[in-house]
Amino acid sequence: MKNKIIIFLFLATFCALIPLQSFAAIIGPPGPVVCASHYLVNLDNVFQDFQSSEYINGLLRVNFKLQDSPITQIISAYVGLYDSDCNSYGDDYYDPTNPPAIYFPPHTINFSLRFLSPTHFVIWNNDTNQQFDCPGCNVDFSSFGYPNNLQANFTVSGSKIYNVISSGALPILDPNYVAGKTPVLIVPGLLGTEMKEGNKLLWANIPGMFSSASDNFMDPLAFKNDLTPINSGVYKNEMIRNPYNVFDYTGGLINEFQN
Repeated sequence: MKNKIIIFLFLATFCALIPLQSFAAIIGPPGPVVCASHYLVNLDNVFQDFQSSEYINGLLRVNFKLQDSPITQIISAYVGLYDSDCNSYGDDYYDPTNPPAIYFPPHTINFSLRFLSPTHFVIWNNDTNQQFDCPGCNVDFSSFGYPNNLQANFTVSGSKIYNVISSGALPILDPNYVAGKTPVLIVPGLLGTEMKEGNKLLWANIPGMFSSASDNFMDPLAFKNDLTPINSGVYKNEMIRNPYNVFDYTGGLINEFQN
């Protein structure tokens, strides 16, 4: 009985000395604790107490810092994916109980998790502006059929359990991001461009084509044998869109892009 009391007191003292939040973020597979939307950190001599998150073109980027040390570091990294109910995803692309190890060259300070698309992330050396070379440092999970609008939690740890830093779950997509319109270049070509002589429409003069007994009114469009214009007064005008509402060449397409 005396031995049991001693063991109980030892365990109670051990648990009291270790911060519950940090300990829970370290042991076991990721769950609701690390899914919580707040920053967790337990430092010794590997990481700085630093995190910044930002959105580049609407996609999440999480930045961490290492201590400046001449000693190379092997860091375990895990990117957990969660929905709004904290259900976890990510076991398909690596084993969460054995996360990939990243080799940090001497004097590396800045590194980040970067999403290149909603389903593709890389772990990046910000100092050299290069992706780290490790099995889990370039992951595309688009083929696994995960739900949309996931959150990501970036957790890295050193060789000892008390060297750990965790971003908390952050939305992969910026909730306030509004994508800009992508410019579209339409090249109509010669046949898709109005040609005029003064105020006279030569091409494409649809009423003239139907009402004229010949197409002589379009003769100014002809070329000489050396491919120079017969009539130097002919000039190109607007792109043909929907002349006289009888031939929708590019009008509908342009309206579709503008709207």
